[in-house]
Amino acid sequence: MAFRYLPPILATLAASLCLTLLFGFFTMLTLQTTLALVTPDPAGSEPSILASAACGLLTLALLAGAGYFVYSTIVAARDLVAQPVYFDGTVHLKHNGRGRGGGNWVVIGPPQSAPDPARPVAPSLAPTAGSEPLVREPAERGFVSGKGESFGAQLQGVQVESRADDAELVLPDLPGSGAWRRLVPGEVNLRVDKHMFEALMTGDDIQAVYSPHLQHVYYMRKRMEGSTVVLRNTILI
Repeated sequence: MAFRYLPPILATLAASLCLTLLFGFFTMLTLQTTLALVTPDPAGSEPSILASAACGLLTLALLAGAGYFVYSTIVAARDLVAQPVYFDGTVHLKHNGRGRGGGNWVVIGPPQSAPDPARPVAPSLAPTAGSEPLVREPAERGFVSGKGESFGAQLQGVQVESRADDAELVLPDLPGSGAWRRLVPGEVNLRVDKHMFEALMTGDDIQAVYSPHLQHVYYMRKRMEGSTVVLRNTILI
């Protein structure tokens, strides 16, 4: 299936560059103001320590923000030359509001050997007897096209691993349970839009396609008995 993989990366790269320049500009202004405040004026009064300290702290905060967006720019630039990751597995967990300012998140990982009775089971969406199998795929529009291989074959030569920051992420074990756990090796925490979040259930058999560094989701292919549904992610950044 063809899909466009450059627009989200370019949007993130452009936003990061603009914010880097903006934060850099304000950092220079506050740095000059701080230096002016701490420089003694022979013809004037003593500089205010409180005002100098406040301006210095603001400069450090703006510098940290500029550094963060420089890092985001580098990560987005690395995705420009990388191929999307095709990950076959299951949805291990759904959660809200953790990381990158909230949002809807799903944790995907390798297929589990046995179903966990404590986890909710996805309802059956198989077509009724005598009906045609349901296949909903958007029209081809983009730069990357599938080769018609099986899902397992598409993973050949692709190394999938959790990022270091994701590995430290603490997640709810079950919705509303109050128990928390960390990502286990092989799991990936991905942000999706609301319609995709609501369509996915814990335990769903899926194929996720996302960028390897930003981990931006392009689409998820939800496999069911006799049918396949493609869920496109509409979030750009």
